Amino acid sequence: MAVRRSALLAALIAALASIPATAEHTFTNGDFSLNPLSHGWALVDGNIDWWNPYGDSVVDLNGSQAGAISQTFDTDAGVEYTVTFELAGNGFCGNPIKTLEVSASGESAIYTSDTGGSTLFSWATETFVFTASGPSTTLEFRSLTNLVGPFIYDLGLNDPRCGPA
Repeated sequence: MAVRRSALLAALIAALASIPATAEHTFTNGDFSLNPLSHGWALVDGNIDWWNPYGDSVVDLNGSQAGAISQTFDTDAGVEYTVTFELAGNGFCGNPIKTLEVSASGESAIYTSDTGGSTLFSWATETFVFTASGPSTTLEFRSLTNLVGPFIYDLGLNDPRCGPA
């Protein structure tokens, strides 16, 4: 009986070990549930606002000026990674088009959110794909908008080393 339990326990441990890790755990504080500037994210330029408008914490990449945040994480050189995030524009004033640049490993992409002058948030899931150039990569989110700018939240990373997200 004890041998049978040991074999069952060993099989259970092996099965649990084979479950791939999920991408959501790759970024520190990727949901911004804690203040990003004291939990995982560095302020690169300007300033940001961190707030909780509807139960989910978001980062407005424009505080009193355009800002940028970054986080460095482990990668494998030559491996392609896909970052996902939610993007919306702050429509309270300024140009209704809010522009964001995302960059990593010398690659970058520009994203826009058109508020249409509305103060209601229209969230869109965006993706950014890059190929790592070394054992660690710095991912940066930068507002390219004056006055109020783009909001981001719910960051994830499809890390092919961990299997499907």
